[in-house]
Amino acid sequence: MALNGVIIYFPWGAGGNLVKNILSLDTDFEFIDDQPFNGEYPDAESRYAFLRRYYLQRVNSETWLNREWTIRRAPHNKYFYMNGVGYWNPDCKLIYDIHGTPEEIMSITLDQHLRCFDRISIQEGRREEQLSEWTIQECDHVFLLADNIQNFTDIYASKNADLDKTNRKFNIRLLEEATRQNESYDTRLRYLMNHLQTRNRHVLEYTAEALFRDDGYVMIEDIRDKLGLTISSEYLRDIHAIWLQSTRDLYYNLHKKILDI
Repeated sequence: MALNGVIIYFPWGAGGNLVKNILSLDTDFEFIDDQPFNGEYPDAESRYAFLRRYYLQRVNSETWLNREWTIRRAPHNKYFYMNGVGYWNPDCKLIYDIHGTPEEIMSITLDQHLRCFDRISIQEGRREEQLSEWTIQECDHVFLLADNIQNFTDIYASKNADLDKTNRKFNIRLLEEATRQNESYDTRLRYLMNHLQTRNRHVLEYTAEALFRDDGYVMIEDIRDKLGLTISSEYLRDIHAIWLQSTRDLYYNLHKKILDI
């Protein structure tokens, strides 16, 4: 079965951005780095080099999310419509990421063909509309779900200054809201996964806690293999190890205990 696109579903703190970034080492996918796009996407070695530099940056609870959005912002602006998945790129394959907002869930359950992202050229008559031949549910769906959703709210708090009790920006009300929000994400994602499974869509389900262990790369390798992607295990394991150590350091800074889930 041809791969149309990949959608990764995960609550806050569950490591979905890492998985997305590693899967984008396959050169069939669009890749966003710190260089202006010159008409050609980087090769696998350049993608790996960028991600390695990216994850080796020193971060704390005030800078982690800002760093994350340096990669996430461009594709969200480009391919999301009304806060849900709305567009595709006829020139390359895409990996979408979803936390579980009502708008995101609705964009999947509607199961529509996607419109071309280049709205300005289409509106000005310089490009014809191109609908995807497939609907959004005909993508591959990867769910990273929690055994205990509190695990990931705790991890998320260590990467968000507003939720970090050791930070001057800490706000207890925001921490309580984040806890309820993550619980809502988890509930909606499980509903959506069951919906897709009853429709015989291609769904991969994983326990997200496994990603936060020394051998968490095994889970990413399994996703890679089941999707038929071309990604070096050496690259994959190295990026996972760098990310995991950084995550553990931030978790310890906040909770004063080793991340063991």
